[in-house]
Amino acid sequence: MSDVVVFKSGDSVSGNVRNKTFTIDTPTLGKLKVPAKKILRIHFKGPQFPLDMIRLSAIDTYQGEIEEKTVSFKVKGTGAVTALNAASIHSVLFLDNVGDYSPF
Repeated sequence: MSDVVVFKSGDSVSGNVRNKTFTIDTPTLGKLKVPAKKILRIHFKGPQFPLDMIRLSAIDTYQGEIEEKTVSFKVKGTGAVTALNAASIHSVLFLDNVGDYSPF
């Protein structure tokens, strides 16, 4: 399996996120450093989402501002590693982590 980045333009690319953690500053819990291996998906702020969001499960969702301004990504088709500008990303889907998903 691999991860998928969906851009605000509608383009998408599969590969692997190289970031080990993402830090989100939430209004209620403060700064949280979240291991990428625990994340199901990230939605970056835009018209559909007033705040950045990290979803770990159906229950655990953190909203606020993600500190990382780039997502390090290894493109599946070419093997190229690139820094994707978070401002251009709509969502990141961590498909390898879906098997660990449990709503309860």
